[in-house]
Amino acid sequence: MKHIALGIMLAASTMALADAIKVKPGLWETTLTRQVVDGQDMTRQIEAMTKQMAAASLQSMTPEQRKQFKGAMDNKRACVSPAMAADYVAWVEHNGMCKVTTKPSLMGSTVHYALSCNQQGRVTTGTGDVTFSGDNATTHMEMVSNDAASGKHTVQVDMTSRYLGADCQGIQPYDQQPSHVSSAN
Repeated sequence: MKHIALGIMLAASTMALADAIKVKPGLWETTLTRQVVDGQDMTRQIEAMTKQMAAASLQSMTPEQRKQFKGAMDNKRACVSPAMAADYVAWVEHNGMCKVTTKPSLMGSTVHYALSCNQQGRVTTGTGDVTFSGDNATTHMEMVSNDAASGKHTVQVDMTSRYLGADCQGIQPYDQQPSHVSSAN
């Protein structure tokens, strides 16, 4: 789940790098199309595990938090606020877990980025590319994660995202969520 949450966060966060790419604030839906861990395609297993972990997380939330979290996880939707759309680096770094390690660059309609994240002792570094076409985006990421419990792993992730509209349908943007909801992602 950590890789999927990180992937969704990165896909949504890279949407606003340059003035040349006009990404709309609002509701975006992201679909994991492929996740390879240590050379094995784990897409279906990761999706099943994500649903299982999300169900367990719901138990400790208030009814309103539960409704919002369930909607976001079930549909893999994220709300991009105007502030997030305007400042890629600040949004990626908002929760203190990730740092942009090189200035994101733009080539045509593709944004290239590199970052490093530390989540509960797991250090993940990697690069990614997001290519935009109208209200759609495709993301490819190459990452290496390492922690004492499970060791070193290589991860490749491919995703597609599409803009659903300005109305976030009750899903709060990540930059407006309480820290305990952000850390669940």
